[in-house]
Amino acid sequence: MPSTTSLPRRLTVLTAGLMTCLAGLVATAPGPEAAPSAAPVAVPAAARTPDRYTPKPGAKFNKPTGTRAQQYRLFTHINRSINSSPRGSVIRIAVFSFSDLRTADNLIRAHRRGVHVKLVFDDHAVYDAERRLQRALGRNPRHRSFAILCEKSCRGTGGEMHSKVYLFGRAGRAKRITMVGSNNMTSHNAERQWSDLLTLTNNKRMYATFRTWFRQLKWDRPVAHPRIARLAGANLALITPQDSEKDGDPALRALAPVRCPTVPRRTRVLISAHAWYGPRGMKIAHRVAALARHGCVVRVFYGEAFGTEIHRVLAAAGVRSRTSRHRGVTTHQKLLIVRGAYGGNDKAAFVWTGSHNWSQWALKLDDVILRSAKRRVVDAYTRHFIYMFHHA
Repeated sequence: MPSTTSLPRRLTVLTAGLMTCLAGLVATAPGPEAAPSAAPVAVPAAARTPDRYTPKPGAKFNKPTGTRAQQYRLFTHINRSINSSPRGSVIRIAVFSFSDLRTADNLIRAHRRGVHVKLVFDDHAVYDAERRLQRALGRNPRHRSFAILCEKSCRGTGGEMHSKVYLFGRAGRAKRITMVGSNNMTSHNAERQWSDLLTLTNNKRMYATFRTWFRQLKWDRPVAHPRIARLAGANLALITPQDSEKDGDPALRALAPVRCPTVPRRTRVLISAHAWYGPRGMKIAHRVAALARHGCVVRVFYGEAFGTEIHRVLAAAGVRSRTSRHRGVTTHQKLLIVRGAYGGNDKAAFVWTGSHNWSQWALKLDDVILRSAKRRVVDAYTRHFIYMFHHA
């Protein structure tokens, strides 16, 4: 408690300060004929975005065998988007594994400057970064910010929440930003796995599709019809879990229209697969092998969960397959590229990416497949695949 002798001095200081403020108001008040001030309202420093990054649409890839900047290229893309999200905007992230403390701190700072930060993780492992986010944002999906962990899949009755989706209402000059790929927020993903991220900007229909999907995720309870298929321009989103018998296998449906003429050019089928195994994987392998036998050029860059029988079936059909020659490095992509004859189009170009592996288990997961028919996107993925196949 302050002493009574100090009160008059404090009152004198406060009175002087108040009089100074009043004098300033009188001195700066406009006269009757003065124009009203057009000066902008000052924004507190804590509410300002620390970056001015505008995420560009297109494909991005990390390079686990490169420099640290190359390894963490996808993390940088995501973090700069977080740091460029203004007050009042919304960030939604649904990712299987999240252990990066720097990204966690950026999300907490975004929340404190007034960004709505909504996060969904899988509960297969609870990382320190996820605990930190839960302490800062809370766990209530009704609040403007939260961090929850789904038990099994969020929208189904089994499986896991396996997606890698990053949504930004606004970042820099871009709006309605959707990022989909194979990128978990872990050092292992950056430094030991080839990964990708496809960014769409100002795509209202696709952004709305994933926003609706996320609103189902956050409640962590089964929905009656979890499968979502939505076409938005040159992009198609397919979201599981699904019933394979009723809905058809998404990989087989993607491969079904592929044709293999030998003239005037051969169709190319390029696959980068982290996990490809089991009875479902075998069905897909037989389809891929048939394409090779019919004249398609088929190349496979495979990861650590690649079935022995799958390898045998492909090799018997003359499919060239490789894995990373760098010890401890593998592909984490779930990538299919088709260039050539597809349905009635002899000059088709498609890429399928996302978080969906080629296994029976994958159909039970909250997973995402995003197909793009944009030529520059397919070109970027093709160039990257060729680099991995020959140099990774």
